[in-house]
Amino acid sequence: MSLKFWVPGNPAPFATQGEKPWKEALLLHLPQCPERLCARGLVIEFYLADLAPRGHPLDVDNLCEPVFSILINRKGWFGGRRPNLTWWRASKHQCSATGCQIQVFSNEISPIGIPKGVKVYEGHYWGPLPSNARDPCISQQIQGKLMGQKQCLADRYSVLVRFWNTKLNIGDIATGKVKTTIDSLYPAIGGDLGQPEDWKIDILQVEKCSADSLGSGVRISIWRLD
Repeated sequence: MSLKFWVPGNPAPFATQGEKPWKEALLLHLPQCPERLCARGLVIEFYLADLAPRGHPLDVDNLCEPVFSILINRKGWFGGRRPNLTWWRASKHQCSATGCQIQVFSNEISPIGIPKGVKVYEGHYWGPLPSNARDPCISQQIQGKLMGQKQCLADRYSVLVRFWNTKLNIGDIATGKVKTTIDSLYPAIGGDLGQPEDWKIDILQVEKCSADSLGSGVRISIWRLD
């Protein structure tokens, strides 16, 4: 099962001036979740007039927060609880017809493959997830694996993050482990500790699943798109 919705307007990240009018547009155009509908995954496509308004590039994960707030917390999709999300994918595109296309799936696993380019990095991290943007636990591992390799940084990336923890709330963008994990990718995509260039991520897919005997942790895959 999948249901698709279009919300016209100007998508904005959370904690910005544009967040309030964008959430009002989402509230107006998104329907209330039908009773007994079982939703598991989500695909969000943002269409923006400018990917870097006033010189500030937009992070695709930050754009998701207002959508989750209205779709899940206000309209009752995913049982009204963000921890019920098992996967989501978001992408951003520059376009004159601005707005957001949202597709809700009942599939436990994403039925849509993530676009891939030249693989930059792939690896597992099995330790505790980073507690903040300056926690180096994952970034040090990425740096170690890339050491000695010729780095060719790009402006556009596709990223797949799979958490081995079915209880993790992957819908918590502002303060959760998704944000701190994405902030740790700078050795592969550019930036520095505490100053990641995660605005370069055009396509982001986040999943959670059981690793059985493997324990907790995360698998990260990064592709260069240009």
